[in-house]
Amino acid sequence: LWLLSGAVFPVAGAHSWLGWIMAVNPLRYGVAALRHTLYTARPEAAAALPGLGISLAVTVLFGLAAFVLAARYAEKSEG
Repeated sequence: LWLLSGAVFPVAGAHSWLGWIMAVNPLRYGVAALRHTLYTARPEAAAALPGLGISLAVTVLFGLAAFVLAARYAEKSEG
């Protein structure tokens, strides 16, 4: 997931099918949120990234979904 998050190479230069996989990768939005916060002085550097609000929302929703799935898995393994 990290390799296809856009942290290693940009989405813009990727092949079309690889760009689609990168677009649905939830870690891409975490990387975009981090870059938005780091590039506050230069907003043009983060212009090609998803917006900060959408990035934070996707990151939080993915984190909650992963937490719920982990809790359900742990609950089942105890009994």
